[in-house]
Amino acid sequence: MVIDPDTATMLPLHDPVANMVSAMRTENVESVMVDGQWLMWKRDILSVNEQEIIEEAKKRSAAIASRTGIQLPSRFQVMD
Repeated sequence: MVIDPDTATMLPLHDPVANMVSAMRTENVESVMVDGQWLMWKRDILSVNEQEIIEEAKKRSAAIASRTGIQLPSRFQVMD
């Protein structure tokens, strides 16, 4: 894993190990390699189609809400 510590949550960086345990967030992960294969390189996920997964999650959540009859009030104007 390649970590970018230059974010507000990780600074000041007096103790890098303590910061990784207590202050690191997803935005600090720049690249990830597993078993010699890059899964994420410079914040680009290579192992799956992230947009495809997001679209599938939207469809499934809408289907679940439809089957259960859940109707949430419109609280914000949403731009598509």
